[in-house]
Amino acid sequence: MKGTPQWGPGVWEIPEKSIKEVIFGARTPQEIQKELVRKIKQFRSDIKLKKAVLDSYTYKIIIEDLDLQPDIAPMTGSLIGPNGNIDF
Repeated sequence: MKGTPQWGPGVWEIPEKSIKEVIFGARTPQEIQKELVRKIKQFRSDIKLKKAVLDSYTYKIIIEDLDLQPDIAPMTGSLIGPNGNIDF
């Protein structure tokens, strides 16, 4: 997953269960929203879903704070599919 987490920019692996919120832009295609929600809800059913009008075509995946993930080292992280590939 590309992005700028609190420990710096880059590509990081984030455990699926650490995802706590997904923010969709108002114009993010419905197919992408449905597919993303379907995949993420497999790992954690209590994830919050929000719409953000200003972020029109993008979505953001918000993860739990590192302090709440004691088994995750800052230089690691994993949002990967069953084959080990990032498939979002």
